[in-house]
Amino acid sequence: MEKNDPPHVPLIADVFAGVGPFAVPAAKRGAIVYANDLNAESTKWMEVNVKNNKVVPRVRISTLDGRQFIKDVVQTAWTSPFPAEAYIKPLSVKERRLKRSAAKNASSASGVSAESSTNDRVDGKEPVVRESTVQPPLIPSSRRVDHFVMNLPATAIEFLDAFRPAFTSLRTQYGEEVKQIYAIMPMVHVHCFTRELEEDNARKDIIEVSDRETQ
Repeated sequence: MEKNDPPHVPLIADVFAGVGPFAVPAAKRGAIVYANDLNAESTKWMEVNVKNNKVVPRVRISTLDGRQFIKDVVQTAWTSPFPAEAYIKPLSVKERRLKRSAAKNASSASGVSAESSTNDRVDGKEPVVRESTVQPPLIPSSRRVDHFVMNLPATAIEFLDAFRPAFTSLRTQYGEEVKQIYAIMPMVHVHCFTRELEEDNARKDIIEVSDRETQ
């Protein structure tokens, strides 16, 4: 990354998001998230969690089969990326508390704006904290899915076969630009079970199953 480049904001696709135990914390830490679950009851409560945690602009929720979601999210991220305002970094709990306190102090101080600099103080009290932002990344970066999360241990590994056709289709449609943006492919985090107890055997078992599923 060059010195003047905007900071990279990771884009995550959560294939089996449930009620958002991965998606919501990731968004609170600044990531952009596509969150999916086939269970409509789960996505209903995920919407509640997203709203309660104030990350609505950073999360898009869908209710699709996992394979369909993998196919769709690659296309959606490319053709309809998140808007620039989604990249505004959320305030931390401490920053929100300071902001409320400063706004309250400012409202009681005549002639003093609550939009003062973060270094300004109102009557010697806590500084005003304004919404901090990161510069939106270049559009090509925002179209790239950086991580796929697949937290469905019993069957997640069986969905690995969906990735090859999803990216093949994208390359067929958009050609060389896709090859450049996806010069390094996304990291796929698969939570899965194995009957092997020894670590080396467990790793070997998972790799063998993965190879079969991606043939």
